[in-house]
Amino acid sequence: MKETESNRRLRLREIRRLEERIARDEARMEEIIDLLMEKDTTEKCKETDDLINEFHNLNMRIEQGKAGLAASKK
Repeated sequence: MKETESNRRLRLREIRRLEERIARDEARMEEIIDLLMEKDTTEKCKETDDLINEFHNLNMRIEQGKAGLAASKK
């Protein structure tokens, strides 16, 4: 079945949105790594725990975004 022009534009817009979100999330992950490198992570600290949780959440979102991107490009 041939994709309509409207559907193609929507798919391309979704691909662009996913790529931008992945790039933002990856940049934030780099910031978190830098912040964690500056901190003493041997002591329990809410701020450090929050950064680690955010890092894990971003990682999951990036993986989901990459899967969605791969599916959108088919």
